[in-house]
Amino acid sequence: MTRPIKSFTDQEVSEVKDLYLITDLNKVEIAKKLGVSYSRVNKLIKDLELPKKPTKSKGVATPSRRVYVDLERVRNLREELYSYEQIAGILEVSEYSIKRCIDESDTYVDCSLHPHKKLAGRVSQVIDKYYETLSVIKTAEYFDVTTKVISKLLKYKGVEIDLATNIRANNNKLTHGKSRTYIYNTWKGIKQRCLNSKNSGYHNYGGRGINIHPEWVNNFEAFYHYIHEYLGSRPTPQHSIDRYPDNNGGYVPGNIRWATKSQQARNTRRNRITEEIAQQLRDAHISIRPPGAPSVKQLARQYDLDYSTAKKISRGEYWN
Repeated sequence: MTRPIKSFTDQEVSEVKDLYLITDLNKVEIAKKLGVSYSRVNKLIKDLELPKKPTKSKGVATPSRRVYVDLERVRNLREELYSYEQIAGILEVSEYSIKRCIDESDTYVDCSLHPHKKLAGRVSQVIDKYYETLSVIKTAEYFDVTTKVISKLLKYKGVEIDLATNIRANNNKLTHGKSRTYIYNTWKGIKQRCLNSKNSGYHNYGGRGINIHPEWVNNFEAFYHYIHEYLGSRPTPQHSIDRYPDNNGGYVPGNIRWATKSQQARNTRRNRITEEIAQQLRDAHISIRPPGAPSVKQLARQYDLDYSTAKKISRGEYWN
C-alpha cells in the first residue's frame, strides 16, 4: 500500500479511520471536524481503501448530499395533506431532498390527494366534523373549502358518505337533481338580473323595478313546477322565458311564457313596430304594392325604422 497524503500524520490517519468507520459522520463533516479540506479527506479515504459508508436504514440519501429523510414520516405527512414545502420545513431539509428521496426509493408515498393549506394536519378534525353534522356541505362551510375537496378526502379515508350529505344546508331538503338543466340556469339568470346589483344586466331589470315572485327566489322547485304545469316543456331550443303580456312587469305567475327571439323582439320597451305597421310593410312589398302606395323604404323613413328590418317584415321573414 502506498503511503497516503504526506501532510497527514499517523495519528490523523487513525482519527480519520475511526471517525469514518465508527461514527455516522460523512466526509464533509469529518473534514470540518479536523479543520482540513474535503478533497484531502476524500483522497485519504480512497487511498486507505476504506469500505463504502453504509446508508442509514430509515431513509434514502441524495447522491450529491447525504441528507437522510424518514420516508415513513413523509408518507404520514402527505396523508395529512401537507405540501412538499411544508414537509421540508417540518423535517428541516430542502424541498428538493424530499422529492429526490421519494423518486429514488422503492417506498410508496401516495400523492393522489392534492395538498391543501386549510386542511393540512386537520384530516382527523374533518372526519370528526362530518360524523357530527352528517353533511358534506356543512363540513365544507366549517373549514371554508369546497364540497368536492371534502368528498374526495372522505372517500380516500374510507368514510362512507350517506345520502344525508346531499341535504341542503338551508332547508334540509334533498337536492332537485336539475342543476345542469336549461330551466335551472334560466332561474339563476333571472335572480341575478333582478336581485344582484353588480350584475351587468341589473339596470335593465332590477334597476327599473322588475322583480321575481317571492316564492321563487329561494325555491327552484316552485319555479320549476309552475313552468311544468302552466307553460309545459320548452317547445324548441330557440324558445326562452319571456315576460308577457306586461313587459314592464316582473317574473311572476301569469306574466311569463315561452317565446322565440322574434316574439321577444316585439315585446321590448324599445320596439316601435305594431301589427298595423307590419301589415303596411307587408302590403308594400313590390310584388303586391298597388300603384301610388308608399314603398318599403318610404314607410321605414316614415316610422323611423331600420330599412333592413322593414324589408324582412315586407318579405314575411320577420314579425309573422
